[in-house]
Amino acid sequence: MKKITVALMTLIVVFSVFSMFAAQAVTLPWRDDFNYATKEEMEAAGWILSEEEWISVGGGVVTLDNDGAHGCGVKYLGHFPSGVYDFSVEAKSKWIGRAYGQRVFYVWTQRHLYGWYGDGYYPEYSFIRYSDGWSGEDVKVLRFGGYAPVINEWATFTLEKKGNTFYMYEDGILKNTYTETDSAPDELVAVSISGGWISTVEYDYICMHAPKPVGGKATPINIPMNKPETPTLLIWLTTIILSLAVTVVYVKKRKRHTETNS
Repeated sequence: MKKITVALMTLIVVFSVFSMFAAQAVTLPWRDDFNYATKEEMEAAGWILSEEEWISVGGGVVTLDNDGAHGCGVKYLGHFPSGVYDFSVEAKSKWIGRAYGQRVFYVWTQRHLYGWYGDGYYPEYSFIRYSDGWSGEDVKVLRFGGYAPVINEWATFTLEKKGNTFYMYEDGILKNTYTETDSAPDELVAVSISGGWISTVEYDYICMHAPKPVGGKATPINIPMNKPETPTLLIWLTTIILSLAVTVVYVKKRKRHTETNS
């Protein structure tokens, strides 16, 4: 009996660990409309929050604040299927406060980290490529004018990758392109958004789908919400509770058995 119970508990623990990872998988196209009531709910859906005190959720948006000394960001890592080498990532945002309307989002590939944003300080558009994979210096490989943020107005930024070429859009209008010199295959692994310097920005959604044909217009699209099929935290807590329940029942039975035979 003891061996059977131990085996059962082992299976439950293995299942709980497997569920923590397997339940996080999403299918493509993917979109998150940020319909969260709490930051804990957002984390349970798979997002990693940094500097949480500068992040707020509610009303179908996530709001990121940066006062110049403190910033924040949210990252969606480890949920996309493998083999996504060409992609289109777009984020709709609105500058609602502080001095500059900086919109910032990043795509993380296996080998590199790229950022596409409007910099309201100069003002200018910038395309960032980190010098050493996900670390090193955040080099502005492209800097060009034309960015003119308007407070309390929505804008959609899109970054497409097709082959080794990146296409940068604002509101469906192609702004520039960049060709990656590293020719090794490089698949998408994460997306993230950050609070731009001295800016308060609301994000309405972020999504990822297949890129448009080369030369095509990047029109913002309405993709149905596609989160992980089951809340990871809920599965994990449930299986842990079941494991504890099995343990308590077993201990009580063993205790009664011992008292009976004594």
